[in-house]
Amino acid sequence: MGKIGLIATDLDGTFLVSGDQMHPENVEVLRACERAGIFLCACTGRTWGETRNVVRRAKMGEFAVVNNGAAIIRLDTEEAVFCKRFRTEQVQAIIEIGLEIGANHVAIAGREGLYSYEGKASDYFYKRRRQLMELGEPDWETIVIAPTREEMMRRAENDMEGVQFIFDTREQQELLRLRADQAVGIEMTRPGFSHIEVSPKGCTKAYALSLVAEHYGVPQSEVMALGDSFNDLEMLQWAGVSVAMDNADADLKAHADFITGHNREAGFAKAIRKWALNDSIA
Repeated sequence: MGKIGLIATDLDGTFLVSGDQMHPENVEVLRACERAGIFLCACTGRTWGETRNVVRRAKMGEFAVVNNGAAIIRLDTEEAVFCKRFRTEQVQAIIEIGLEIGANHVAIAGREGLYSYEGKASDYFYKRRRQLMELGEPDWETIVIAPTREEMMRRAENDMEGVQFIFDTREQQELLRLRADQAVGIEMTRPGFSHIEVSPKGCTKAYALSLVAEHYGVPQSEVMALGDSFNDLEMLQWAGVSVAMDNADADLKAHADFITGHNREAGFAKAIRKWALNDSIA
């Protein structure tokens, strides 16, 4: 295994065990990477509002790629060093198409918040908001459930980095891809069987990661990426070394150079020790 200069990792299902919970071994191996001079970067489909506490508690590098590559945020200043947003009329068009196709859930992903509305907010929205409130986390306010679609649009105005849907079938998902791409130009990823995330054209984890690597002067061949879902696919394909989690979909594993352990069993730490730190006992 050659030298690794930058490690990019997905959060949910990869670095994180469940929710915002981190395996102690994963946090420990981050410190080992720092001592070895390896740069770190989270690359997630989460908003910055959902990502902030995780990456700061983990002390995970200088930058975070959020909303599937729509923005790159500096952890210390919260400045966006790269950002591409949808225009309001583009989001209106995408949502209209999604509703016509039969979306069960509709949300707008912004820098700070996730915005949905009553009748089209998934159970996850209510559950996650309640969990954060019970934990006393101020981030519960970043999950907005507006009374109407119009109010959701108003609340999300000027903060539209992505659109999220839940559909019953793959046919609906593909129809959205075709119609929305023709209408406004989009990137579309699938973090789960029914969950769809739509980003502005050209915004992917892979492109954002390439910008981070360029900033550090790390060649593509020395970038390692880890992930578990199909919104990680382009990032895994771009990186010089790609690692899929044991809990990843079999089709995603087929695109990875290596397979590591389950996210609940510190598979992230095992992969870093073995293929980045070259620890023979990993």
